[in-house]
Amino acid sequence: MADIISAIDSVIGCGQCGGPLGGSPSGDFCGPGCASAWAAGRVGARPGDVVAAFPALAEAAREIAASLRAGAAGGQIVWRGDDE
Repeated sequence: MADIISAIDSVIGCGQCGGPLGGSPSGDFCGPGCASAWAAGRVGARPGDVVAAFPALAEAAREIAASLRAGAAGGQIVWRGDDE
């Protein structure tokens, strides 16, 4: 039975983009980005929803990132997406 399901998955591909599953540990998605996009589409979430819903949380995250960067020796900590 598992062989049949595996054969079907290889033809269908990624449940989000339709691309090949490749070496993905998931049998449904090619990677975490597609898995997250698929799940977000099911609950109606969009990028930025967390920031819009919880502005204080977003501000706290920015303050923590700035504090960590300021305390790093030579400013070595740079968070991806927050290095503007």
